[in-house]
Amino acid sequence: MKIIRSRFAVGMMLLLAFAMVMPVFCQDNSLEVKCVGPDGQALAGVKVIAAPITSPKMKDAKSDKTGVALFKKLDDGVYRVVARQTGFAPTYDEFFAFKGGGKQSVELRFAAGDPTAKLYFEDQAVNQKAYQLLEEGVKLLQAGKFADGEKPIRESLKIYPTNPDSNYNLAIALLQQKKFDDTVPPLKKTIAVASALAQMPMQGQAGGENPYAARQKDAQFLLDKLPGFKLRSEGEKFSQERKFDEAIGKYQEALKMEPNDADLYYNISLAHANAKRYDEAMKSADKAVELKPAEKDYQDLKKKIKEIQDNEVLLKAKAMLEEGDKMYQAEDFNGALKKYEEALPLVPKKNQPTILAQIGRTYGKLKQSDKAVDSFKKAIEMAPDVPDLQKALAQFYLTEKRYEEALNVYADPRAAGSVPPDQALFNLGQALSKQGNSEVAELAWEKALKVNPNHVDAAYEYGMSLYFSKKNDKLAKEVLNRYLQLGKDAARLDNVKSVLVVMSKRSQ
Repeated sequence: MKIIRSRFAVGMMLLLAFAMVMPVFCQDNSLEVKCVGPDGQALAGVKVIAAPITSPKMKDAKSDKTGVALFKKLDDGVYRVVARQTGFAPTYDEFFAFKGGGKQSVELRFAAGDPTAKLYFEDQAVNQKAYQLLEEGVKLLQAGKFADGEKPIRESLKIYPTNPDSNYNLAIALLQQKKFDDTVPPLKKTIAVASALAQMPMQGQAGGENPYAARQKDAQFLLDKLPGFKLRSEGEKFSQERKFDEAIGKYQEALKMEPNDADLYYNISLAHANAKRYDEAMKSADKAVELKPAEKDYQDLKKKIKEIQDNEVLLKAKAMLEEGDKMYQAEDFNGALKKYEEALPLVPKKNQPTILAQIGRTYGKLKQSDKAVDSFKKAIEMAPDVPDLQKALAQFYLTEKRYEEALNVYADPRAAGSVPPDQALFNLGQALSKQGNSEVAELAWEKALKVNPNHVDAAYEYGMSLYFSKKNDKLAKEVLNRYLQLGKDAARLDNVKSVLVVMSKRSQ
């Protein structure tokens, strides 16, 4: 939609520019002019002048009792009709093109006013005022102030209502304000006037497109596009109101007029995405990209749809997991298991191991040990370098009193993480001992010494625990004697020596 400055002074200036009268031919051209008063009544005896725009030759006639003044056998050309009547302001209409015969009619409606008032083509100052107002309006349109720009353009049209530039810019102002129905009359006026003026010979316009023909073409383009613009606007309004189906309906209607319009597919894609119909959204986005493969916005739209879809799925999965956790806490393990398994395929693979571990724990609560172990092992297989998953399996084994299997897991370097396996086993023993589970703590320390016979702290804790439990003094002595070989802590060494003496006496 081009905002244009006034380039053509049609009227008095144009008339004066043509010093040479072009040859004309008398044809069966006739023009009927009906003169009516303010209330529509016929006015008789009105003097009407029919003047060619590019020639000083003119004709005059008076209206009959029906208000009609008839002009016959007009030469080919573009005409203006002017009428004056006592008690009324002068009135006129112009740019009626005749070529090779034809009949046209026009109604001139008189209004109260000064009968001596000058029309724009009769007074240079009046003409200039019309163009000054138009220029003012155009500057406002160029600044994006369409409602403000409309006002001076309408004032200009009061002075010079047939100016094609003013009518065209008024249409632009109205179109930008989405006043689609109001846009039709000025566009039609532009087309009619520009079409007539395009038939006149243009001085200094040798070669190239006639500027009036260009104006007619621009206005016709907008008029043809207007129904589509209106549908788009209605679609945008529905989208803003979150009535996405209605919006899509409007865009699809517009597509019937413009089947290869990539922007319409873009809008349809956005509406589908907002309606959470992501497959349909992606299809429309693909079509937009197909039509305009270099358009970055369309490529970005596809990425955005994918992100929205992924986020939507993640939110759904998160809600399921939270519901599952609540059921787990309430000991509704069957319900929790169902939620976890529904959520599992919805999350990215990188997040699935954590959910599989929770599924394993839930199977454990349901006393389905084999399924629990399978779930833990699947989680470990997917993320072998995550120590917490190894520890979760080990903890399950401990809960099931499958101590050897639990300790084997802890002995795996993957379970230890940032610490050596023997240290991980030692730490487990310490934790179990604090919990009062000295039996399994001893197994952990024993396993730590098997992994690393020189683990000095494991030797001390294991030996002292065996001493206090009195289960196996012989083994306790072996372990504590190993500590004597490895230990550096003076207080502990003295303590071990004392304990060995006590065990010797106790064995005797």
